[in-house]
Amino acid sequence: MLRLSAAASLLAVVLPLCFTSSHGQQCARFENGEVIFEPFPDSSTPVISEEYNSNGLGAWYGMASGFINTVRTGNLPYDQVKEVLNATGITESLLASDGGGSESEGIDPVGLLQELSFWFASIIAVTIIGGILATVFLITGCCFWCCRCCGNCGGSRLQEDKGYHPALMVVFSVILALFTCVLLGGVVLAYFSNQQFYDSVTNVGNVLNSTLDEAVQYVDDTLGEADFILCQYNGISDQVLIEADDFADSLRGQVDFFKEMVYPLLDEAVSIDDDLTTVERALSNVSDVTAVLQTQGETLRTMVMGLHTALTDLSTDCTIALGVAPTLPCNQIPDTSTIDTGANFDELPDVDTELQEVKDAIDGVDILGAVQDGNGTFNEQLQDIDDDITESLNSLKSEVDSFNTQVNDAITDVETSIDKVAVANEGATCDGQIENVGQIRACITDYWQYVEEYDIYVFAFGVVFSCLALIVIILVAVGIILGVTGFRKYTPPHERSSISNCGGIFLLVAVGFAFLVGFLLLILSCILFFLSTPLLKICQSLAGPEYELFVEIVDNSAVWGGSILGQYILQDPNIPLPISGILRDCSNDTALYEAFKLDNRPDFDLSDVANITQAIPDLQSIFDEVNIAVNFSDDSFVTGDIRNSLDDFKNSGVNTVNISAFDQQIEAQLVTFDISSTREQLVTLRGTIITECGGVPQCISLINDINNAISQLDAISNQTVMLQTQVDLVDQGVQVLSDKANATVASAEEILDRTDMILSDLNGAEGFEFFEESATETYDRVVGYVDTFENHLLTSIRTELGGCEPVYRIYTYLHNQLCRAPVDGLVGFWWSLGFCALLLVPTIVFSVIAAHFYLRMKDYDPTDMDNIEMPPSNLREGGTGTGTYTKMDLAY
Repeated sequence: MLRLSAAASLLAVVLPLCFTSSHGQQCARFENGEVIFEPFPDSSTPVISEEYNSNGLGAWYGMASGFINTVRTGNLPYDQVKEVLNATGITESLLASDGGGSESEGIDPVGLLQELSFWFASIIAVTIIGGILATVFLITGCCFWCCRCCGNCGGSRLQEDKGYHPALMVVFSVILALFTCVLLGGVVLAYFSNQQFYDSVTNVGNVLNSTLDEAVQYVDDTLGEADFILCQYNGISDQVLIEADDFADSLRGQVDFFKEMVYPLLDEAVSIDDDLTTVERALSNVSDVTAVLQTQGETLRTMVMGLHTALTDLSTDCTIALGVAPTLPCNQIPDTSTIDTGANFDELPDVDTELQEVKDAIDGVDILGAVQDGNGTFNEQLQDIDDDITESLNSLKSEVDSFNTQVNDAITDVETSIDKVAVANEGATCDGQIENVGQIRACITDYWQYVEEYDIYVFAFGVVFSCLALIVIILVAVGIILGVTGFRKYTPPHERSSISNCGGIFLLVAVGFAFLVGFLLLILSCILFFLSTPLLKICQSLAGPEYELFVEIVDNSAVWGGSILGQYILQDPNIPLPISGILRDCSNDTALYEAFKLDNRPDFDLSDVANITQAIPDLQSIFDEVNIAVNFSDDSFVTGDIRNSLDDFKNSGVNTVNISAFDQQIEAQLVTFDISSTREQLVTLRGTIITECGGVPQCISLINDINNAISQLDAISNQTVMLQTQVDLVDQGVQVLSDKANATVASAEEILDRTDMILSDLNGAEGFEFFEESATETYDRVVGYVDTFENHLLTSIRTELGGCEPVYRIYTYLHNQLCRAPVDGLVGFWWSLGFCALLLVPTIVFSVIAAHFYLRMKDYDPTDMDNIEMPPSNLREGGTGTGTYTKMDLAY
């Protein structure tokens, strides 16, 4: 029975990787026996962005950060952090399960405090300087208000009328207005910085939810890429099944070709059976009739010789009778020289040997039955081939379907598990064990609402402090407006309008408030500076591409006694897996497998994928089995008995019988004379003799001789009739031999040659070798598909699958929103407050100066400059409260 299942099974070994759901996507196409994989579909639009939005205040925040970096250069105190980690035993607890971690050492509090103080020295120094400035502001403000209450602050109320005073008023008013506008800008910057801090804190819940959305989308995209790879191999699976069907159709087509070769041959074998019988019968008839002809031909020869003798005697007796009857017509006696036989049947070829050979060849051989047996055997073999092809294909498809079912179930389980974790159901609550994204969102909502509840107070506090300077700005603005609108160019100082005088008073009130506001702004600015500087340094150390905090602490194997991620992701703390390296790789959208070094994880080993082709069985061993199965023998359709019979018949010599020798004797006359005319001559002669000398004894003797000759002629005539019948029979047999012998021998030879050729073809290029070539070509294509997919799969997993740019985007987004944004807001806020506090100094100065041009001055006589009674301004010099102003005192 033919066993093509072994040949077909070579196609099955590559299908266990197939996945049957292509989801309507064209993942792979085939051209000229090669597979071309389509690129991965585009990833989903990111939910978040790694771009940082400073709301237009980037330069302002940069100035503040630059100031901090100038004050506190260098990095964080990593060495001190390492000491604390070792002392607290955290490094032991993280890797304790695998014996990792470094041994904790005792900590020297004094030494640690001293080292930390060195790091905070510059920060503390700047904070103290700011505190001193705040104190100066406070003391100066107190002095100003005390003096003002005594009526001595704000400068002298005497002013000489000068022509250039209006110009000075304009100049100082403009300068004061400019400083006030800049101060207002500082207030606006403080407000927006405070707003950014508030928004960044309030938006934490949204940030975390957006991060979860991005993470879930990344997982979905990665699963989509994995499904796309499975879809690509599903295309190969379909193509392999197509190749298998084509291979089976090719085999069936070759089986039909076998039938086209064999069935006509069997028909010829059936036909030659009749021809062999016909030739054998013709030979037998020719042999039998030849013997009869030779016997009867000899009899005819004897009879003709007897007639020749009778006619000779008649001629002799007629000559003797001439003496009695001289008028006898002796010349009418037939000439004996013409009396002879024509055909010599002794010269006919002997066909007994050929007849015996033919009989030996065909006797005892049932060619028709043997052909029917051979036809049945051949049909059984063909049916076995078809059955095995069908069985192999069904088995092949069954294996594919079975494994695809397993793969589908496994994929469904994975997707179900992921969906269960990634589900964002509306009714999720933050109770019990956290199992899915929905519960995480619920926890964010539940707990962060408390932060948002108190964040509004922080925001209000920042708004209040941002608006403190607005008091000064408003007073200065009102003072400038009143002073400028109420100023008259040609009005003496002591006659200035009440509007102008009110403007000057507003400026002096603004100066008093400026000292207090400056003190508060500097105090808060120093406090926030001290607090925000470490936060800013931490945020900067978390920023890429350096990721200093990770490099120095988290990724430092010397700190933890191994790699933290190596332990928890790769299950081996000795394998370095730095977070900083992951983030750098992910910034370039490196594949998940490469970025996380999953090749070091045992259950992510790709060697099984790389060894797919090792699962394919040895091709030669498969075809050794097939070769035995499809080896057609001599008895497959034309049995050995038929072949031997035809070979013996071919060598029997039936086609060498001398037909021309038969034709020569058959065509020859049986006798050389005309029996009828000779008889008529004798009858006529007899009548003449009777007429002339019928009663003469000599004539009576002649008449008897003539009667004897006529009787012999009649006997010869009868013999020739009988002989001619036999000649006709021989002629028929010879004609059959002439028509059939050569053709039948040729047919037998053709059958034998075609049998050998068909057997050679069936077991050679047109048979098994065709199976082998077809299967080898199919095998090579299939293996080519597998090899191509293997390389594509390895390349995709290593360089494309799960491009981790979303991981980098999530980290950068969290860093920007949870670290950089609030710290920038905080830093920008105190920087704005400090900026406003410093701007209050020129604002105070120019407010005092401008006020002298707005206030209504006292009337004085410039001729009595030396004896003007002084107000108690000289009390500051320890005087009695009286004195005089000099000209220098009255400069303004």
